Amino acid sequence: MSIDLRPIRTATTTLAILPLLAAPAAAQRILGNSNPNAYVSPIWLQVVPFAASDHTTGQELWGLDVNTLGVAQIADLRPGPEGSSPSGFAYRPNAIDLFFAADNGVNGRELWRTDGTVSGTMMVADIHPAGSSRPTDLVGVGSNVFFVADDGATGRELWRSDGNTTTLVRDIRPNGDSDPRDLVDFNGVLFFSADDGVGGRELWRSDGTPVGTFLVRDLFLGGSSNPRDLTVAGGRLFFAANNAGIGRELHTSDGTAGGTGPVADIRPGGASSTPAMLTGAALPIYFSADDGVHGRELWRSDGTPAGTTLVGDIRPGAASSRIDSMIMAPAAAGVWFVADDGVTGRELWSATGAGAAPLPQLVAGPGSADPTHLTPAGLGIAVFRATTPANGTELWASDGTVGGTGIVADIRPGTRGSRVLGLAPTVALFAGNSFGAMFAADDGSTGLELWRTNGTPAGTTLAANIAPDLPGG
Repeated sequence: MSIDLRPIRTATTTLAILPLLAAPAAAQRILGNSNPNAYVSPIWLQVVPFAASDHTTGQELWGLDVNTLGVAQIADLRPGPEGSSPSGFAYRPNAIDLFFAADNGVNGRELWRTDGTVSGTMMVADIHPAGSSRPTDLVGVGSNVFFVADDGATGRELWRSDGNTTTLVRDIRPNGDSDPRDLVDFNGVLFFSADDGVGGRELWRSDGTPVGTFLVRDLFLGGSSNPRDLTVAGGRLFFAANNAGIGRELHTSDGTAGGTGPVADIRPGGASSTPAMLTGAALPIYFSADDGVHGRELWRSDGTPAGTTLVGDIRPGAASSRIDSMIMAPAAAGVWFVADDGVTGRELWSATGAGAAPLPQLVAGPGSADPTHLTPAGLGIAVFRATTPANGTELWASDGTVGGTGIVADIRPGTRGSRVLGLAPTVALFAGNSFGAMFAADDGSTGLELWRTNGTPAGTTLAANIAPDLPGG
């Protein structure tokens, strides 16, 4: 069996399972995503969908029943062994269905939707009748899902669908591809970057209508500002962008041209600090940047020049601490991330307004446990994969304390490890227990299969052996 390790909304994060969110509005934040500002409304589906292969029907749409914890194929969209390869999953806010891209072998790769049932799984539109429209970058905003597709006539442009009507929003670049990227919901309006062929790649917005789809501001006249990492925090939109005279720096927007501009010139003199990994919901927002003095380190910003500061020089001097896997702290303000201070190797760190501090070291000395895929799993803990000499790559968890940090389960005993792939947060209650995450792992006998965990040894179990008849599975 192989589990789909592609992300919910982008191609930069390995999320295998689609989160079932049944939490208050304030808690409806998909953490662990490459864009940490993916908000959705409660989805009362009875099935958690995911993509998997039983090596008979190919990669198809499967689901885990939240009541029985049973796993079954939802629909075989492409009969035969080749599979429809579902991907690009996105929920619409205030709806009970899920949109995705799939290829049924007849219409090409097109837009589909499901409510977790066979009868409720259908192709939404054949956008490119003569081929594949290849929908990507799906994101739900209001009653619509926005996405990028090619109908064979206008190139790769912005589309929207409410499940019944699917339309081209606007041909932003006639006779070419505007290729919208980094789609994000900001106050019920879609924001994204696009290239109209005139002003370069800049920040755009759309309410789903042609007249309501327009350039917010041309930040780099005569070039492309290339906005990336669009992130909503504190009621504002933050992103990294090029700007004439200051290089690539942190920018912010309130959605208007006058309210869009640079926050601070972190690396003065025209050079770029190149902000990355923007993370946060409330202010301050955290990110990595290189000021030309301390190397690439952790920074924070409240949206003002004075409030944009270095959190800590984790690896002193000009060397970089190689920050990675940043998420919001599961139980308090701030962030957790992975960094290398040059002494203890790549280990877990936390940061608040007081600065950055190491979390318990998983491998003593200069060796690295190299934690990755940090995923909040409820109850104030995060689960993640880490590699140690004794256990190989296994599932670990931490609540931010020495006593609360340790291996969750040695799924494959010995030094080879179970691999632990595609960790994804799932906020739901099963039999009264908080069910925090799902992932793929190999216990040495069933092969790479679907597992679930609440961050405890007892709550970490094989969810399903989807390909039981295939040795090594």
